Amino acid sequence: MKYSVLLLALFAIVFGFSSCQKDNELLPTQLEGRFENRTFVDSLDLWVIIAYDFNRTGTFQYIETVRNTENGNEIGYRRIFPGTYEWNGEIFKYFPENGEGIPLDGNEIYRPKDKLDSFANIIFDYFRPLEARLEFVQNGNTMNYTEVYPEIWEFESQTKAFIKVSK
Repeated sequence: MKYSVLLLALFAIVFGFSSCQKDNELLPTQLEGRFENRTFVDSLDLWVIIAYDFNRTGTFQYIETVRNTENGNEIGYRRIFPGTYEWNGEIFKYFPENGEGIPLDGNEIYRPKDKLDSFANIIFDYFRPLEARLEFVQNGNTMNYTEVYPEIWEFESQTKAFIKVSK
């Protein structure tokens, strides 16, 4: 009896460490690599690409570009900014930093990367915590991204699918 209790305790400790280790191993690798959301805009006859390049160190780069075809080369850029993030396995909290882009109030759709304005010239203000719910499907090759809004807001969150295109 004494040995079975000892064996049971040892099993519980080993199982506890292995399940924690497996959970922790998933977190950094799922938020690593480039994920793209590709949307065809009929009125422009162009593809708008929103990409997140995640680094396992807790940094990311947001890149918004325009293409003639879904998988083609970029013909121009809309926005680029770096940031940091925290992720607990479900909620993604992100903290953008100053970057570059085109003015949001203009008629311009895109520019060459080297012609983007500093965000000092663009109104880029956040008045709420920036959070999204992330869910990974298809072996981590698709990230479903749902923005989280404060409960007092009457916005309906929409889910965007991002495809993993590189590690």
